[in-house]
Amino acid sequence: MEVDRDLGNLARSLAVLPTGQSGIPASPHYDDLTPLWLNGEYHPLLMDRDEIDAVAEGTLVLNPAPQAHDR
Repeated sequence: MEVDRDLGNLARSLAVLPTGQSGIPASPHYDDLTPLWLNGEYHPLLMDRDEIDAVAEGTLVLNPAPQAHDR
C-alpha cells in the first residue's frame, strides 16, 4: 500500500493498494486499483464519515459471539 498523507489537511491524503481492496480473486475489488498503481496514480484516502458513507457499497457489522456465561 502506498499512502501520501497530508498531515496539515488529512482530507487531501491519497492512497493506492496495488492488488486492489480484496484478497479474494473472485471479488470485483481483487485488482481494481492495479491500473492506478501501474500509472503512478492514487485515489483519495477518505477521512470524513459523510464522504465515506456517500461511496460505501455496504456495511459489515461484526458482533462478538456470546460467552459461555452469557448463555
